[in-house]
Amino acid sequence: MQGSSVGEAARAWTGASVAALALLNVLSRLPALINAGAVHADAAVVGLQARHLLEGEHARFLWGAPYQGVLDVWLAAGAFRLLGPTPLALMLVPLLGHLLATTVAFLAVLRLLRDGGDAAPRFKAFLLCLPLVFTSTAINGVVLYPPRQWAITCVFVASAQLLAPQRTFTPWRLGLGGALGAFALYLDLFTIQFLPALVLLGVASTLDGERRWPELRRRGGVFLLGLLLGVLAVLALRVGHGATTAHMRMTTRFLARNFALLTDALPGALGAKVWGAHDAVLWEPPLAVRVVQWG
Repeated sequence: MQGSSVGEAARAWTGASVAALALLNVLSRLPALINAGAVHADAAVVGLQARHLLEGEHARFLWGAPYQGVLDVWLAAGAFRLLGPTPLALMLVPLLGHLLATTVAFLAVLRLLRDGGDAAPRFKAFLLCLPLVFTSTAINGVVLYPPRQWAITCVFVASAQLLAPQRTFTPWRLGLGGALGAFALYLDLFTIQFLPALVLLGVASTLDGERRWPELRRRGGVFLLGLLLGVLAVLALRVGHGATTAHMRMTTRFLARNFALLTDALPGALGAKVWGAHDAVLWEPPLAVRVVQWG
C-alpha cells in the first residue's frame, strides 16, 4: 500500500510539473495570442489551404512550398472545424505542437535523471525545460505560426524514443525513433539538419551497454529498418511531385550565401540581438538587458 501511495504521489507531481510548463508556455505568449489577427503570409497559406481541405481539395504539399508537408493543414482544418476559421484557431495548432514537444522533453529528461539515481529529478527536469518556455522571438515565430512546429515536434518524439533509459528500453523504440526521424523530412525538409544527430543517437543507443553480437545485430537491424521505412514513406509521398528534385539535390552552390545568412541571423535567433520593424533597426539595450540576452 505504501509503495502504491508513493507511486501515485510521484505521478501527481509529474502531472503538476507538466501542467506548470504548459501554463507558463501559454502565459509567456499571451500578448501574441491576444493579437492573433496579426498573422503573416506563411501562416495564412496554411489557413487558406485548410479551408480548401474542408471543401474537399486535397494536396500532398503546401502551396508554393514543395519541401513542406500538409500535417499542419490537416490539423488546422480540424481546429477550424471545432473552433471556426479564426486566426486564434490557426495559432493554437503550432502552440499545441510546442506544448507536446515540451512535455516529451520533460518526460525524457525525467526518465534519464531518475535512471541515473538523481535525488530531485522532477525539479531538475523542470529547470532544464525552461529554455523551451522562455524563448526568443525567432523561436516564437515557429511556436505560434505554422507550418514548422509539428515537424520539430516529430523530431522531439523521435529523440525521446532513442534516449529511453536502458532498463526500460525495448528495440521497437529504436525502430520508431528512426522512422519518425526520417519521416520528419516529409513534414519539413528543414529537419534534415537534425537527421545526422538522430542517426548518431540511434547508433549510440544500439551500442549502449555490454551487448553480444546477436543482440547488437537485432537492435541495429530494427533501427535501420525504421529509418528505411521512414525514408520510403517520404519518397512515396514525393513520387510524381515534379518540383521536389531541385529542393532535394545536394549542392555546394549556396554555401557562401547561406553562411552569410547564418552569421547575420543567428544572434537574432538566440535572442542576443533584437531588430525593429522589418529588421531595419538594431535595438541597443542597456547593459543589464544585454547580460540577460547573452545568458
